[in-house]
Amino acid sequence: MNRVPDLSLVRHLSAAAEPYRDPVVRVRWDALSLKDFWLPREALSLCGLAAFDSLDEATQRRLSQYEFLGIIRAGLWFEGLFMARLARRLRRPLPLASHIYLLRELQEEAGHSLMFLTLMDRTGLALPDGYRPLPRSAEWLGQWLPVDGPLFWLAVLIGEDVPDKLNRYLRQQREEAVNPAVRDICLMHMLDEARHLAFARRTIEAALTGLTPASRRWRGWILGRLLTLMAQAMFYPQAVLYEAAGLTPGRHWQALARSNPHRQAFVRRLLGPTVRLLQGYGFKVSLSLP
Repeated sequence: MNRVPDLSLVRHLSAAAEPYRDPVVRVRWDALSLKDFWLPREALSLCGLAAFDSLDEATQRRLSQYEFLGIIRAGLWFEGLFMARLARRLRRPLPLASHIYLLRELQEEAGHSLMFLTLMDRTGLALPDGYRPLPRSAEWLGQWLPVDGPLFWLAVLIGEDVPDKLNRYLRQQREEAVNPAVRDICLMHMLDEARHLAFARRTIEAALTGLTPASRRWRGWILGRLLTLMAQAMFYPQAVLYEAAGLTPGRHWQALARSNPHRQAFVRRLLGPTVRLLQGYGFKVSLSLP
């Protein structure tokens, strides 16, 4: 990278990651159950609607499980793309401390993905193979952005901060509101992401020096689009997800969720800090929801 955070911070973050703690073995998998909610009712896309209240508890519970699967599928998409880009960057010279830290981050992101996949493997629940959480345009952009540039790390910041806000929300809920194994997954993810976010923020701050107002404007437009895509991927399920949860026709339930004012208020409240963080860097960013 042309500009990197202070190497003392990089060394501190690497030291904080020692020894490596495999998240897969730290989750209480024996507590994983299909008899529990995996998301609290308030965090479900249909909450606040009369149609949701009319569903029996078993259906609401099943919906919570599939919506959580949709969230981790978006996480798998982002982490897979990030790991691929990071691995390619590591083929070129880096300061030793930065190389060590980024390898640790790569190791931790792989652990998160394994944790998500283990959840699916142990429960037998999965989304259809063709389920694509983000459009191809987002993947193209992720492949194109220069890893040494500020826009790449701003995109990384969005991809890490959005799920982090949800993880922190879930950890604040009553223990009985969310399955213990799911709570563990959120905690393991949250602990590692605190370091990843610190690195991304310092990298961004080091790279933003000298940006012109014009360059901030077009970058702000892209960041707003990326934030919107990430929010929709995590919080507005596709029709096939509702059908996998037993709610048919899926398009009907998807339309209800997309027009649900309670859902929009929940997402805006959750991601308000992310919007303000990006605005604090001088970008005019807004969150567009259905």
